Amino acid sequence: MRQLSILLAVLVLAGTALCAGNASAAPATRQVSPLEAEYRKTADDWRELLRTDKKTALRDPWLAIEKRFLAVSAKDPKGDVGAKGLYQAGRSREELAARSFLDSDWQRAIAHYQTLGKQYPKHSLADDG
Repeated sequence: MRQLSILLAVLVLAGTALCAGNASAAPATRQVSPLEAEYRKTADDWRELLRTDKKTALRDPWLAIEKRFLAVSAKDPKGDVGAKGLYQAGRSREELAARSFLDSDWQRAIAHYQTLGKQYPKHSLADDG
């Protein structure tokens, strides 16, 4: 009988801990800034471009996405969104270079990554380019 009481107490405590853990693990609803929303929309469009075979072969869509990422970066020259925008601009130009085989596209991608390292030296993406 004592073992049953202990087992029941353990189950109640475990259930309480589990419920408390789930309550704290629930995702917090947080507003994103308009700039973060613009970055996310551009990143979504970038991923969609990667999935669209006909468009990936064209130059203009890559240049348009790069331009949008650079615009985001320019609006946040010292912040996290700016760093992410500049990094993605480099990735966009790198994707274009892999398709165009043009040295100028590779050089432009490298320039974006170098600017990222100089402008955001402490950002986690600064050493990823």
